[in-house]
Amino acid sequence: MYKKVQLRWIKDLLSGIPQQKGKLRTLNRRCCLGVLNDIYREEKGIDNQVSLSESHMPVKKVLDWAGITNVQAHYLAYMNDSGSTFKQIAKRIESYKGV
Repeated sequence: MYKKVQLRWIKDLLSGIPQQKGKLRTLNRRCCLGVLNDIYREEKGIDNQVSLSESHMPVKKVLDWAGITNVQAHYLAYMNDSGSTFKQIAKRIESYKGV
């Protein structure tokens, strides 16, 4: 995982964003991967109308940009949808090796 993305992602998860389960985002809520998608959009200047997801997961280019594997992303989604808090998910993300 890229350190710059890792630090920003953790910061945003802990910022008080309401948590969403089962999908990347709703109007005011995000799952942990929806937060990552939002960071990617902001960094790349991409409008919210452009789709960056396949079903309930970000597209591969978002995961590649962040430096996380598909397995890691699916585990984070599992944590999110199984009731882990953003604080718990942030601790997991923090454990990923930053480069």
